[in-house]
Amino acid sequence: VGDRYDLLRMLGRGSYGEVAQAIDLYAGRADAFVAIKRILSPFDQEVDAVRLYREIHILRRMRGHDCIIQLLDVVQPPTDDLDDFHDLYLVFE
Repeated sequence: VGDRYDLLRMLGRGSYGEVAQAIDLYAGRADAFVAIKRILSPFDQEVDAVRLYREIHILRRMRGHDCIIQLLDVVQPPTDDLDDFHDLYLVFE
């Protein structure tokens, strides 16, 4: 996922995508582990796009709460062509 994150291993799969463990190379420490959720084809179905928007919106609004996982970054694929925009990546603490 770009040059910022180094993927280590797959953690699991679900109906909307996959989750992998990675290291944040820009954090400056060896224990900067993150979870990256790869959303497969988030805009193919309107209901999936709305669900994804809702998830991102709620996670951003609740940022900083001790009981809620922290959304650190939203990474889009490295393309400017909408026809090649297939996946979206959510980076969590």
